[in-house]
Amino acid sequence: MPWCDIFIFCDRCSDLHPMGIFLELKDGPADTKNIADAYQGKETPPNLVRVVDNPVRCPKTNKLFQPNMKQIFLMPAD
Repeated sequence: MPWCDIFIFCDRCSDLHPMGIFLELKDGPADTKNIADAYQGKETPPNLVRVVDNPVRCPKTNKLFQPNMKQIFLMPAD
């Protein structure tokens, strides 16, 4: 199973932040995609839904924001 590194596009500072989360996904994308595109027409794995359900703090501005499925990116990890 491929491993993916999780990054979030921050709407507070317009930067891409690594989450420090690696997930093993049996049907993870072969290249970088956001969750909305990677799982369009398929059921989103529960461990990814948990990432979407939690607010994230921007490391640059220290402000919380609630990401959506288009802001969370899966990057294959080798």
